[in-house]
Amino acid sequence: MDEYTPIDLMAFQNAGLALLGEQGTAPIGPQQFRGLPFLVGTDPQRCFVAFGDGLQKDPLSIPIDESARSIIVAHRLLASGISAGGPVGEPIADYVFTYQSGDVVRVTIRDRFEITELLSVGMAEPSTGATTGHVHRDPYRATFPHCWRDRWPLQRISLCAFGRKAPQDDNH
Repeated sequence: MDEYTPIDLMAFQNAGLALLGEQGTAPIGPQQFRGLPFLVGTDPQRCFVAFGDGLQKDPLSIPIDESARSIIVAHRLLASGISAGGPVGEPIADYVFTYQSGDVVRVTIRDRFEITELLSVGMAEPSTGATTGHVHRDPYRATFPHCWRDRWPLQRISLCAFGRKAPQDDNH
């Protein structure tokens, strides 16, 4: 088995290149992002797994059924409240890893830490102290990878659930 094995997400892909709107285009098909293999869908109408209004709203469970030292997700935030004065570190999503033993690990994905919006012309660069990577202006490499390091790399991970965080209610 290769050191890095991409996960086929074809059954979960629910959005195409049109989702990117003004942010341009993205490569489709088998890709290497920062030297790691990823399987982006080949159908330009359905090549991404996307969460949001009119898209996936409920948590999405993806079977893994493998042991892993780490899981690397190439994800992208299409809009952030930071450019309108919102706070850095706003929770965007939860990634939940469930082991065959029943143990669960929840990882909160926060704006500008584990994920970020692709910068457009005229937007300020992100603070280098607040990012765990860097943003590429090249639309063909406009992903922001997040690497989750497994606490128990010898245990099999049965599934990974991805869920979008609901906007916080200002009254509570």
